Amino acid sequence: TPNAGLLSAYNIPNPTYTPSDTDIANGEVRFKLEVSSNNSCGTIAEDEITIFINQPHSVSIPTPLEICENETITLNANASNYSTIRWETLGDGVFNPTNGVGNPSPEYIPGTQDIANGFVNVKVIVTGNQACGTEKEANSRININKNAEVNAGPDGILCEGVNQLTNISASFYQSILWTSSGDGIFNNNTSETPSYTPGEDDLINGEVTLTITAQPLNSCQGPTIDDVVFDVHRAPVANAGPDQTICEGESVTLGAATSLNENSIAWTHNGSGSFNDSTVPNPIYIPSQQDINNGVVRLTMTTEGRGVCDEDSDFMLVNIVKKPTVDTGPDQTICQ
Repeated sequence: TPNAGLLSAYNIPNPTYTPSDTDIANGEVRFKLEVSSNNSCGTIAEDEITIFINQPHSVSIPTPLEICENETITLNANASNYSTIRWETLGDGVFNPTNGVGNPSPEYIPGTQDIANGFVNVKVIVTGNQACGTEKEANSRININKNAEVNAGPDGILCEGVNQLTNISASFYQSILWTSSGDGIFNNNTSETPSYTPGEDDLINGEVTLTITAQPLNSCQGPTIDDVVFDVHRAPVANAGPDQTICEGESVTLGAATSLNENSIAWTHNGSGSFNDSTVPNPIYIPSQQDINNGVVRLTMTTEGRGVCDEDSDFMLVNIVKKPTVDTGPDQTICQ
């Protein structure tokens, strides 16, 4: 036969035949065997056989593949000359149809563990036709890109001055950007945990919203955003007033003392006298005898800030001048 394959020998009962490309393309080849008698009968016997040639089966699949955690994926195996096809996974996801039976392009739906792991391995298995009935397989890794996650933390209080932002969490992001609804400034608005200094508008309004925006690691998801709202308080200011001088026996009224933005006031002293009320801005201090003897006493005003704001303090000195004393000595008697 033209373009036929090759027999290893033509004069033996069991030769080996190698099909040609033409045989393979035709899908079959026909043989005829003739045998001659070894006696005087001279009769020739013959028989024919047809060998059907099945194309070898093959399978491949692209790898790696990428999806986002909230997506499914349609797989696409390149398979040929197969009689059966099925899919397997080492993860906890599922195929649609079940196990991808009979389908070279099933849908894979990742499971929760697949997403937590960030990847899953899948395998496609094909069986060849008839005599080529062995199994062949191909593997692919599906990388699952997690969505960016951000939490700007709980609402809270900011004070005048620099405030370090805390209780913030962010993961699976490419970049971060902080913005403010007010006029304050961040020391680094691309940091996960920056500090924020309220502006004058923030202080006047008494409130500001800070927003964190996280860009994802891939293009299949939009940015993730979270807000946090802060009450904004001015820093407390304590002014104990100027130093004063009093005379022995007098009390001192702290009428020049002032305070701003405080939650509470506390007056203290380093002497042993007493205030008529140590929690008001302008109390009266009554020196003790020990204070008088010492000649000076220090009075300190401490203002507690609102919320988490730091306290402020200031002091003044009270100089105590003793009353003059005189002693003319004992009575005396003289002669005229």
